[in-house]
Amino acid sequence: MKIFFRLLFAHLLADFVLQTNFIANWKRRSFYGVLVHSLTFFILSLLLTYNYITKIWIDYPLQLSGIFCLIILFILHIAEDEYRAYNIRRHYVKDNILYFFLDQIIHITLLFIFSPHSSELENNIEWIFVILCLLIVGTYKYSYFIC
Repeated sequence: MKIFFRLLFAHLLADFVLQTNFIANWKRRSFYGVLVHSLTFFILSLLLTYNYITKIWIDYPLQLSGIFCLIILFILHIAEDEYRAYNIRRHYVKDNILYFFLDQIIHITLLFIFSPHSSELENNIEWIFVILCLLIVGTYKYSYFIC
C-alpha cells in the first residue's frame, strides 16, 4: 500500500489543498482548467513516487511500469474531471455532495487499481502518508462545520 497512499496523498493535495476556487471554477468552465488541475496531480504523483516509477507496478495481464501507470492515471483523471465538468456545464446534472462523493470514489478506485498490490513495493506502509491523508480529509471535513 506504499504507492497507493503516496498517490492518494497526491490526489488529496491536488483536489483539496492546491485546488483554489479559481481553479475549481476554471475546471467547470474550460477543458484547460481540467488539464492544469490534472497536470498538478500528475506532477505531484511523479514527485512522490519518483524512486519507484521504473519498477513494475502491474504484472497481470500486462506488465506496466510505474511511469505508465501514472500516465494512465493522468489520462483517466482528465477524463473523469472533464466528464463531471461537461455534465455540470450542460446542466445534465446539478453539482452536489452526492456527485462530489461519486467523483472521489471513482478517483480513489482508479488509484487503487493502478497501484501495485503484491511486490517488494508494497511490503510496508509508510504511516506518514496515511496520517497526512487523514489530516487533509479531516481538515476539509471540519471546515464545513466551521463555515
